[in-house]
Amino acid sequence: MAFFPTLLGNSAFSIYRELEQDIKDNNYAQVIEAFVKAYSSSALVEAFRSELSLRNRRDGENLAVYIGELKRLARRAYPKYVACKEALEDVVLTRFLSGTGDIGKRIRHKYPEKQLMKPLENGFKT
Repeated sequence: MAFFPTLLGNSAFSIYRELEQDIKDNNYAQVIEAFVKAYSSSALVEAFRSELSLRNRRDGENLAVYIGELKRLARRAYPKYVACKEALEDVVLTRFLSGTGDIGKRIRHKYPEKQLMKPLENGFKT
């Protein structure tokens, strides 16, 4: 694990530096647990939820890139939902429809409620 610290950013390296040397040298699971504990705090979850709720599609942003960013934020904003694909899809879909303006409106009118994810999965042809 000697190379591991060289891959870390400033805040992650600070967490790593505070670990006991024996843990750093011999217990990868405890190193990971320290990062999970630090980065799964309720403050971070709230920050990701806020970012997700405000995230609209940017001018000229590719729809696939936008949906990818929403999925990334949703996984971080709702870490307990990660095991439940449908719950995360609902979060992503809701934000997608709100954050895409006219495209979201066309998708809402064209597809029944239970098929709203279909255009997102099929290349966004509306």
